[in-house]
Amino acid sequence: MTDTKDIKPKKVTLRAFFIKNPNLTTATSEVYDNLLDRLQKSETTEERCMLLNVEDPNKEKDLISYYEDLNISKSIFATMLRIAPGEDAQHITDELLKRKIFSIDDLENLEENKLEITPAICRDHYYFSLNNEYLVTNLPGNRTITNLQTYIGWFIKNELLEFTPIIIPPTDTKLSDLKGIVVKDPINTPTSTSVSNDKSNTNLSTTHEKSIRLNKYVINIIKDLLRDNKTLQETELGQLISAELLIKFKKPKKMSEDEYKKILGAYLKPVADLDNISFRPTNGKSIIKGKDLLKTKIVDIDVTKTGKISEPALLQEMSKFLIELKLDEKKTT
Repeated sequence: MTDTKDIKPKKVTLRAFFIKNPNLTTATSEVYDNLLDRLQKSETTEERCMLLNVEDPNKEKDLISYYEDLNISKSIFATMLRIAPGEDAQHITDELLKRKIFSIDDLENLEENKLEITPAICRDHYYFSLNNEYLVTNLPGNRTITNLQTYIGWFIKNELLEFTPIIIPPTDTKLSDLKGIVVKDPINTPTSTSVSNDKSNTNLSTTHEKSIRLNKYVINIIKDLLRDNKTLQETELGQLISAELLIKFKKPKKMSEDEYKKILGAYLKPVADLDNISFRPTNGKSIIKGKDLLKTKIVDIDVTKTGKISEPALLQEMSKFLIELKLDEKKTT
């Protein structure tokens, strides 16, 4: 039997997001207050299930299965699940869905008891914590925050809810010195890669509609140039070509650094693979990867004998991070 003393803590990366306040009459977004109210009024976890698509044969759903209200930090800690009908993963029974809350440990206990009633399985889970101003989560870096934003907006009936990645200036470089974005192939990019025409608001387009493989366009151009070459196949061209797109932009003089951070964060928000997005400074220094601009914190979390992270330990670290974000804001104002 493995001694728990021999189990090393797991390094968990926490990502930080700013919660946009769409209310003109309140100082904050009031997401914490509204979410807590809805959670407390829901009698079962089943009431918190959001169907992703009515036409989806898999009938996948997102839900908050567990939550805690933290009075000291005035925040909510919660577990997000994605479930679907099936019998090949952790089981979620009708009995669980009738509970007010259930934890990942409850799923483990059901597995050990080998219950046979399995209306759904847990495909995925992660954690988040939020107050009225910030959200932190251990959602993997290769996944966007959009699904969580959609779920919470649906649950509290606020379609204007928006989570934007918090941007931090790179070492020895001001954000205003970033003059271009290099997009490499392959990458999920906004369909509009030019500067926004709305001069009164932002200077970057943040609409995310479809995936674009840059080398597909380059291949078509080269094929037109080499029409007489019958032996060169498209697959061969694809192996030879690595395309890049350079988007130039500038910070308006009247725009504050804080507002500029939010615009850059909004640009990076819909991009899953930030290894393929880089920022080019004007000072000639090496380009900066998009992921290096995001506010994150790496924490050590204890794990159980089965390799599961300690939820109480994660809760504490997320609460600390939320407080640190507030303190950082005060330092810059």
